[in-house]
Amino acid sequence: MPFTNSIAGLLIDSTDAQGLVVQGSIPAFGNLDSTASIYAVGCQLRDASTGVSYKNTGTVLVPKWTQIAQKGGSFSQTIAGAATYSLFNTCPVGFTGTITGVRALANQTGTTVLTFTKNGVLFATMTTSATLGVQVGCPLGTATAGNNVCPIGSVTFGPTDVLNVASASAIIAQVTVDFV
Repeated sequence: MPFTNSIAGLLIDSTDAQGLVVQGSIPAFGNLDSTASIYAVGCQLRDASTGVSYKNTGTVLVPKWTQIAQKGGSFSQTIAGAATYSLFNTCPVGFTGTITGVRALANQTGTTVLTFTKNGVLFATMTTSATLGVQVGCPLGTATAGNNVCPIGSVTFGPTDVLNVASASAIIAQVTVDFV
């Protein structure tokens, strides 16, 4: 069971025999702490806001956080009305990803058209399911999947990119972008 300590935002998953943090999570990239005698060498912290993980490549006395190669993940956003929502608008320096698909889980009856953009340029559209609790998805690299249109190829993103989803109506849904 995760627990906390005196470091703001740090959620500890495990410690070693000396009580040093071996694995945990932080709420956001800006919260990487360098307090001495808290983190074991090799400690891994996951940024809960981006899914990016970091490893202590320094020492117990002087932690140094290095990004671990990204193995994939997702960004999610609840939409609740006809508006544009940010899926992702900041990431650590050096971070890059490739979007592999988009999906939406209907949280109420009815449908809405969703448009996905990177820096204002459309890369996918989809229509949510009319049935509560049903998820629809669209892997990138396919031309169409039902009412969903995703471009052929891949969409990459990095620290300066902004990913948004816009909803055409007031339907509530959980929207997710998957990446590697």
